[in-house]
Amino acid sequence: MVRIQKEVVEEEDFLLTDPTEFHKTVDDQKQWIQRILQNSRETILVAEVDAKIAGWLVFQSPNRVRLNHTGSFGMMISKEYRNMQIGRRLLEALLV
Repeated sequence: MVRIQKEVVEEEDFLLTDPTEFHKTVDDQKQWIQRILQNSRETILVAEVDAKIAGWLVFQSPNRVRLNHTGSFGMMISKEYRNMQIGRRLLEALLV
């Protein structure tokens, strides 16, 4: 997942993060995933192709009473797996 995120950040077209600002490690990613999995208001969906991570979608919702009805999602798809409907399938799975 970190490799895909670094790849997407380096494209510079899709994220606000500048490549020089990206310093996430595998341990950072593991801790982030654990926080998401421990929060009932958040979820992460991972897409695999031939047992390789192709991308993921994360939905996060603020832990504030007045924002209970809101949330946001982010998605990253590895360049080699784009245009294969993976993003669409992740969105559909989130909405189900």
